This record gives sequence, structure tokens and C-alpha cells, in this order.
Amino acid sequence: MSLSRYVPLLGLLLASCYSNPSTIKSDPTLALKTAHKAVADSTRLQAIKDSLAILAGAPDTFRASNKQVLRLQQVSKAQYEQAGIPILERTLPADSAAAVATEKAFMKTEANRVWRSADTLFFRTNTGLIIRLQDGPTYQDAEDSYEGYRYLANLAAIQQWLVEVGQWEGRHYLLVDQQTGQKTKLISYPVISPDHTRFACANSDPTGYSLDGLQLWKKPVGKPPQLLWQRLSNASQAGIAGLTPRWEKNNALLFYQDFTIAGRYVRLRLP
Repeated sequence: MSLSRYVPLLGLLLASCYSNPSTIKSDPTLALKTAHKAVADSTRLQAIKDSLAILAGAPDTFRASNKQVLRLQQVSKAQYEQAGIPILERTLPADSAAAVATEKAFMKTEANRVWRSADTLFFRTNTGLIIRLQDGPTYQDAEDSYEGYRYLANLAAIQQWLVEVGQWEGRHYLLVDQQTGQKTKLISYPVISPDHTRFACANSDPTGYSLDGLQLWKKPVGKPPQLLWQRLSNASQAGIAGLTPRWEKNNALLFYQDFTIAGRYVRLRLP
């Protein structure tokens, strides 16, 4: 399609910000340069606004690990509840004997692909590779470095096995890729998008034993997950603590944003 047919319209749109509108209308190259400058100026202005909002501590604006600026929009509880089917997280009983029995029941459907021997979990990938996850010696000996692994589920939609990792204090989750065996550490139970191309994690732990924040992951077909961005709490910055995320179609994430006194439901639109 020829650009020349749009030059007169572009000239009219830009005439108010250029000293000689007739020159723009008659010169396609000048019109394009002016348009590009307007876009660049608008982008720079938005970047300045974003930086000022973040510096001012705006609760609805934050910068993720990939430098992308994201904004939250408050929604009602009814909007949140209409935003998709809530995820049914598998959990293990607190009692150790009951946890062993529950894990064994979870593994029954894995047909010799996932099994346990004493303190070690075994996974057989699609290529025959054996992956081992061995518990730390004991809580008393390992203390903060202790990790105990319990199998939870086969997340077939993203070709991963899900493992709960119990620590001396706190916990996190681990994915084991069914093709490559690659292990991926998550801050919470993953919530998979309807098209199975991405998943999100959101966590809030008032005790401080587990990481607070948000993570967004990409899941290419036949490849391990890739972290798109995250925003985690640490000593120098507050995270965006959240709970129970739900997908609103494939381009927005709704979750309960946790505050010390009161929380709210929010939407995070995703590119």
C-alpha cells in the first residue's frame, strides 16, 4: 500500500505543531520525520512520567525486572470472581505420615515416570534422563539450607512436573521439565493462561520466610519455561505482594493485592 495517499492526512494532523503546514503536506519525507519525532517525544514523556510515579511511590505503577513499567487497575470482587475458573491447588497434609500417603497417591498416575525411594524423588523424562531430588539431611543438621521435596502434580498443559519444596522455614515450588529435566524455581503455585503459553505466580507471606511478589513466565512448546519478568520484595524495594491470581482471557491477570491492613482486587494488563 502506497504511503503517499496518507501524507495529506498526516500533514493535517501535524500541522498544528509545525511552523509551515503546507511544507509537510507536500513533502512525504518531512512528514515521516515529523511523525517519528512526535512518537519519540511521546515515548520519552511517558518514560519520564513513569519514573516520577515510581519515585513518588505510586501504588499502581511499578518497574519489573526487565525494566518494563506496569500498572495496576483496581477492580471489584465480582469482576475478579468472573475472571475465570479458580485454580485448584494440590496440597499435602501437615502430618508427615499423611503427606507420604498423599504423595504416593499423586504418583500412581505417573506410570513409572515419577517415584520415590526413601528421601529421594526420581523423574524419568521423555528422553529417558533420570532426575533426582534428594532431601537435606535433617532439619536439625541442615537448618536454613534444608530442602524437602514432595511431588504434587503433572502439569500436562505446560509439560512440567510440580514439586513442593519445604524448607526449615517457608517453602517454594519447583518445576521439572518433562523433556529436558531442567528445574525451575517458583515463588508460588503456577497459574497457567488459557492458551497454555504463559503462567503466573503471586505470593504474599507476612512472616517473611517466603518470597513476596509476582512472576510472569513464558512456556515455549517443547522447551523449558523462560522468565519474562518478576518483581520481588527485598531489602531495598517493596514487592507487589499478591494472592490467588486468575487469568482474564490471555492478556490480563487479576489477583488479590495484599496489604498489611486491607487488600484489594486488581487487574494487570499484559502485552
